[in-house]
Amino acid sequence: MLNEHSLHALAERALGLSKADETEVLLIGQAVRLTRFANSYIHQNVAESGLQVRVRAALGQRVGVAATDDISTEGLAAAVARATALARLQAADPYFTGLPREDKNQVSETTLGYASATAAFTAEERAQGVKVVCDAAEGAGLIAAGAFSTGEEALAVANSHGLWRYHLGTTASFKTVIMGDTGSGWASAVNTDVGQIQPAAIGSQAVDIAGRAQQPGDLAPGKYPVVLAPDAVADLLSFFGMVAFNGLAVQEERSFVASRLGQQVMAPAVFIWDDGLDATGLPQPFDAEGVSRQRISLIEAGVVKGAVWDRRTAAKAGAGRASTGHALPAPNSFGALPANVFMAPGKASTADLLSGIERGVWVTRFWYTRVVHPMEVIVTGMTRDGTFLIEDSVVTRPVRNLRFTQSYLAAMADVAAISAETKLVEGNWGSMRAPAIRVNAFNFTGATKE
Repeated sequence: MLNEHSLHALAERALGLSKADETEVLLIGQAVRLTRFANSYIHQNVAESGLQVRVRAALGQRVGVAATDDISTEGLAAAVARATALARLQAADPYFTGLPREDKNQVSETTLGYASATAAFTAEERAQGVKVVCDAAEGAGLIAAGAFSTGEEALAVANSHGLWRYHLGTTASFKTVIMGDTGSGWASAVNTDVGQIQPAAIGSQAVDIAGRAQQPGDLAPGKYPVVLAPDAVADLLSFFGMVAFNGLAVQEERSFVASRLGQQVMAPAVFIWDDGLDATGLPQPFDAEGVSRQRISLIEAGVVKGAVWDRRTAAKAGAGRASTGHALPAPNSFGALPANVFMAPGKASTADLLSGIERGVWVTRFWYTRVVHPMEVIVTGMTRDGTFLIEDSVVTRPVRNLRFTQSYLAAMADVAAISAETKLVEGNWGSMRAPAIRVNAFNFTGATKE
């Protein structure tokens, strides 16, 4: 059911059942296989496939949305009827400007980011990858846990103006935590091509971190220079996307972009952009409205350049603003979100990142991070799975996980070096390709007791 012919026929069937002024059919399908492991053995294999049909019906500027996974004619008719009935109950939305029409210049990369090897990868092959990691952990006297998933994801959009967009992609993801009695290590990889996932390298990295993380010591709270590994930097990029580079947040003046467009807010070496067509990420050529994604520069040489928009927030902004192809499925309260974020690499090696730090902290990743103050992107959270003291330019000993409350914006303004290598990191609603960075001062407010 994920092939283009089947989905197109399904969408046309649903459109033919609607009497609304305008109708959109959004199809979200997946076929995902997952292998989970804990205590260094596989405890679960699951295979899930599904297709969600979301119908958006418009009566003038009154809009209703209904969803179903029943693709029978009766199920589609019921979803169309519910969407239309909901539209009748809505107040007119002055910023609904109608559904998009076909873009004659749209990119027709229907399988951009598709790898047949990922789609065909078996449970036995995933088990072999898991075994490599578990063997590496056991060989070091440690315990492995994590998950290895492979699958296909289809997105298709059709509407009553004749628009049709279809994309089929694949994703392979391997994440592991290696644990000892008093410390743990993390490693992960994600790619459209499972052939680029290297379990031996993932296991080796996580085992190395976990081995060095045992018997952590205390570190007093305070401001320290830090080296943030790519997974930690990806957390920064994710929050920027959610609370700052979001057109709705800009409109509501809860984003620094609203008041600081064209101003220097980050270090001159920082360049951040969003590009749904970049094959080195997890590409998606169009959004949930069927609008082509554009490459959007967000930060250039530390200067604020813009944000991403969907059709509604663009219409509300006026002044000729247009969607950048970043709509989420309607209805949503989040606005438009960047889903394929990239941060430019620098030239620094690991030794360069550490050089000159007399006493600082190496952070492998963050977790349980939450926004405290959106305008300054102040976030609180914890370090996890590999936090180490840096002394005289060398990573020396493990320290207990630290609590921080820090402006991510201020941290980016204080970047002193950026690694030459980048890593693709999977996020909640897309991906981030991030380097490691050195920040001159990062505010740690407390530490764990155990």
